[in-house]
Amino acid sequence: MIAPSIIALVAIQLLSHGVKAADLPPGAVSRMTLKSPLSDPAAKIVKIKHGPYTVPANGMVNNAMTPKVALPCTDCYITAMQAGLEYADGTEANIDTGAWLHHMVLYNTGQKDAICARKSALKLWPQRIFSSGNERTLARLNANGNWGLPVLGTDTFGLLTELMNEAAEPKSLYLTMLYEYVPASTAGYKAATIIEMDATECGDSELPAKEGVYEYHSAEWVSPYSGEILWVIGHGHDGATDVNMLKNGKVACNSVQYYGLEPAFVAPGAGEMPSVDNVHQLNDSGHAHGGASTSMKHISNTAVCTNIGRLEKGDKLVVEGLYNSTKYAQMAGHGEHALEPQMAISFLYLGLDQGLSITPDTTTPVRMPVEIQGNIPTGFGCPGLPVYLIPNQLSAMMAFLGLGTGSACMQGGVNMPNLGSQIVSQT
Repeated sequence: MIAPSIIALVAIQLLSHGVKAADLPPGAVSRMTLKSPLSDPAAKIVKIKHGPYTVPANGMVNNAMTPKVALPCTDCYITAMQAGLEYADGTEANIDTGAWLHHMVLYNTGQKDAICARKSALKLWPQRIFSSGNERTLARLNANGNWGLPVLGTDTFGLLTELMNEAAEPKSLYLTMLYEYVPASTAGYKAATIIEMDATECGDSELPAKEGVYEYHSAEWVSPYSGEILWVIGHGHDGATDVNMLKNGKVACNSVQYYGLEPAFVAPGAGEMPSVDNVHQLNDSGHAHGGASTSMKHISNTAVCTNIGRLEKGDKLVVEGLYNSTKYAQMAGHGEHALEPQMAISFLYLGLDQGLSITPDTTTPVRMPVEIQGNIPTGFGCPGLPVYLIPNQLSAMMAFLGLGTGSACMQGGVNMPNLGSQIVSQT
C-alpha cells in the first residue's frame, strides 16, 4: 500500500442529528446535506422523486433501467447533488427499517462519458453524472469556485437503480434526488465533468469478495484533461476500510469508510425485524457472520476530499480499494454469490481548463470482466451474432440509446420505461 499524501481538506459526512460529538472521528464535521444553497444567491434547489419501486419481501429490484427521467433544470449548471430513499409519506427509508439504496447511477445521454466514451470507437457511452450507494454522500462542485455540470435543453437523463428490502413484507419505495443549480447565464460559472475511476474500468463494477485483508486496483489511466480537482468521493461495500485515489503513484484522496455512526445505518436484530440471508451474527466489531441475533452496522459515512490541487494532462490516476473482513464483516451474497461482490470506485469532479472534447482512444482496450457468450439483443441490427455478454452499465446505456433491451442485454435487470418521475419541491 502506498502511504497517503497530505489532504488539504477531508470532510466526513455525518448527520448532525443522532450522532454525539464524542462519537465522531477526529476532524469530522456534520454530514453535509443539500437543504439550502451554499452561498450563491442565484442558486436554487429542486427535489425530484422517482418511483414507486415495489421491492419484494427479502428481495431486490435489480438494475431497474429508466431511459428518461425529469431534468432538474435546463440551460443551467448543476452545482450539487444528493440521493435519498423515502416511503410514500416522505419519511426516510434506510437500513433500520430494512430498506437499502443499494446503488443508483444517473446518466446524461446528451453528453459523452469522459473515460468510457474514449475507449469506445463508436463513442456510445453517455456521461455518468452521479452515483450513490446507501451512504448517500453529497457531491458538491462549487465549494471552491464557480463550477457546475452543464445541462442543455437537448440533454436527457436516464437512471439505473438497485434497491434491497430486508423486511418480511414488500416495500413501496421512492428514490429521491436533490439538486442545486444556477442558470447558465450566472456570471463566472464554468463547465465541470466527472472522472469515474473504477477497478473494473468500464465494466459492471463488481469484484469478487475475498476473506481477510486484500485490495483491488484499477488499471492506470492517463488523463487527457487538465483542470481543478473539485470533489472526490470513494465508494466500496461492507468490508472496505478505504477507497483511495492515487495520482502519479501517491494517494491524493484517502476516502475512509465509516460504519454505523448513525442509527439509520444499523440493521435491527432478529427480534426486531425478520432476518434474511444477508443478516448474520455479529463479530466483535458489530458486524455479521452467520445467523442474526443482534444488530449489524453498515457503511454510513465516507470521507470526501476537496481543494486538493489540480489534474494535469498526462497525470496518471489509479483507484484502490482496501478491505479487511476481520475488522468489518462483508455482506453475504444473493444467488450464486457466497459474498456480496465488492467495489472500488472513485468519483472525481473536475473543473475543466477548456471544454470537454471526447475523441476515441483506440490504444487502450476496455476490460470486460463478464465473459459469458450471449447474443446481441434485437434492435442492434444483427440479432443472434455471438458476442460477449454486455456488462450492466453498458446494457443500460444501450437501452438509453435505443440499441436494444433484450434479456442478453439486461442480465437479469428490469426495464422500467414508465417509472414516475416528478419535481416535488423547489426553492
